[in-house]
Amino acid sequence: MYDTYSTKIWQTTNNIGLILSRLYENKIILSPQPENPDGEIWGHQTKTLWIESIFLRLPIMPIFVIEYPNLSWKVVAGWQEMNTLNDYCLAQCFALGKMEFFNEAEGLKFSGLPRGLERRILETSINVVIIETATPPDVINSLINRLFTHHRFIV
Repeated sequence: MYDTYSTKIWQTTNNIGLILSRLYENKIILSPQPENPDGEIWGHQTKTLWIESIFLRLPIMPIFVIEYPNLSWKVVAGWQEMNTLNDYCLAQCFALGKMEFFNEAEGLKFSGLPRGLERRILETSINVVIIETATPPDVINSLINRLFTHHRFIV
């Protein structure tokens, strides 16, 4: 029989500023990409539109992480989003491409954004689902499989 008390999964809300701080301190492990191997890695335009979604204050899907005893996180779902934040805000290795609503931000790197848009990124909240390493591996594997095979988006 499965011991439900052995599953240690909880949720917290962090703003992107705190997420960026953890990325900067190497407390979030981004590689290798753990998500669906059939999935496509986001290109420049997809990353741009995701950043624009933050400008629009659209809800962001939760990030799922495994938390290690040293309090570092390994991203198991939401890798694309975390990678986009790292590439745009910290590494600043791309400028925003064509946008639907925020044309004034096109061609800008994070450091060149108007202060209001920079603040909008930093203050946006992201739900983080934390899976503690005490959780049985079969439960972790089942959760990951469910994330990538059973969710459906309704448009």
